[in-house]
Amino acid sequence: MLGASRRLELKQSSRYGAGSAYQGYARTTPILFPFLPLYSMRLRKPAPQ
Repeated sequence: MLGASRRLELKQSSRYGAGSAYQGYARTTPILFPFLPLYSMRLRKPAPQ
């Protein structure tokens, strides 16, 4: 789940990253769990395969 979230975040960031509306959304919307203040998976290293 964490790997999929990271991949989706990177894909969405490359697609919509230049838009200020997306940047605001990404900064204020938690990933995976609404009650956990985790806002980005971008810096997380992918799991070894």
